Amino acid sequence: MADETPDPASGELIPRDPSLADFVTVEIDGVSIPFAGAELLYRMKIRAGREKDRGDIHFLKQVFAAQGKQPPDMR
Repeated sequence: MADETPDPASGELIPRDPSLADFVTVEIDGVSIPFAGAELLYRMKIRAGREKDRGDIHFLKQVFAAQGKQPPDMR
């Protein structure tokens, strides 16, 4: 089933966490490391409301525009 994934330790099928869809996984030296994707990063920075995040928010809006996308909704 697409909503389940095998547990690496037991092999049992476990429900897939939908919030993980917002992560990008990069392999470095054979280790898979999850990073927040652009949409999740945008939502986190908007919700934080910090002055120091304004530049990142502006940059992420430019990334979305270059991809022909709108910034994500604030779900």
